[in-house]
Order: sequence, then structure tokens, then C-alpha cells
Amino acid sequence: MVDLDETKSGSKDVFFDANDYALPVWEHSKDRIKLAASTWALHVTEKLPVSWSVNLTPKRIEEALRHADGFTECVAGYLKRAFERERLPGATLFLFSVDVTNDSDRRLHLHGAIAADEQELEALERALRHSGGHAPKSDDDEDDHMVHMNPRRCDEGWFAYAMRNQAKVRKAIAGKGRTNFVTGPLRSEGKWFYDEVRKIMKAASKYPRPEAAAPTSP
Repeated sequence: MVDLDETKSGSKDVFFDANDYALPVWEHSKDRIKLAASTWALHVTEKLPVSWSVNLTPKRIEEALRHADGFTECVAGYLKRAFERERLPGATLFLFSVDVTNDSDRRLHLHGAIAADEQELEALERALRHSGGHAPKSDDDEDDHMVHMNPRRCDEGWFAYAMRNQAKVRKAIAGKGRTNFVTGPLRSEGKWFYDEVRKIMKAASKYPRPEAAAPTSP
């Protein structure tokens, strides 16, 4: 597990340096970079990268807000136990970001991603419902939208969306603990992916830049 609180990063607020294509080392990169790299790392596993969202019941939210280790750590524990309960092989390869609705309720919910095969999606939905505090879904309840999963879109754009309200989330959880979570194994895979990108960009920066074309006379 890794603390991804962006407020603790001392890196510049840039992804590329305009002068030499430099990328900050992993330890100094921003939350959004770590989450993007870890999300892309899901694409090179043997399973599908599945994006998901889950609403939390008021009881779950209250329990997590009171937890000694912080809201996000508590919710991460719910998810891990639910994934293990369903015997999902991807239980060690998931990440999520806490979000909050933009209405007056400021309802806390989660956006995440996990490695899962298509035949595991029903078990994944059960696990997400359980972790969010919801009963199993009834077949005749078409208006139940407590969980959403998408096995066809899981990229850095997903987490750009998931992280859009981080300042509001920190306020909602009283500034206690992180707002994002990545499992240890997935973090390692994300770091490897990111380091490979840095090697490519470092090599590219050694080649001379083409000179700008001289203006032609009218």
C-alpha cells in the first residue's frame, strides 16, 4: 500500500519539463501520475482492467469517518476483504480514489479499477456491493445503481475524472488520511511502467533538436 496524498509531494506541478523532457522520479511524482501509471500497469496483467464505481451507505461512511486509520484505509479494508471473500485473483491488484458528489449532500463514493476476467464480473459486483454496505442486488430491481463497472474503459482519463474533487474530499473526510489507495503489488507494477517511460524519455532527450526553419522572404 502507498500513501498517495498529493500534499506531501515536493515535485514540480508538471509532467514534462519543456527543456529536457525530464520526468520526476516516482517518489516525487504527483498523485495523478502514480494513479495513471498504476492504471496502465493493469493493462499488462493477464486479466482485463475493469473500472468501477460504488456508492457507500450512510453506515459505511460513518464507520469509515470514525476509523482510527482514516476514511480511505477503512474503505480499502472493506474492499480487500470483500474481494478475498469472493476469491477474486485480482484482490491484490486494485486502486481507487475517493470522490464526493457536487450537490448539497456531498456524498462520499469511490471510483476504482481492478484486474478481473469477464467471468469474474458477477463476483466483482457482489464484492463491491458488500464493501459499500449494500445487500445483494435483486434481479427485478432495475433502478439499483449502487455499483457500476466498465470492462471497456480503464485509462488515465478515468482517474482524471475520479480525482477532480480532491480538495472537497479532503474537507469531507476532515483532512484525515489519504484520498487515494493503491495496493502494494500494483504500485510496484505502476512504478516499473513509469520508470520504463522515464528511460525512453531520457534517451530521447539526448538527440539534438531540429533547428527552427528560418523565415522566408516574402
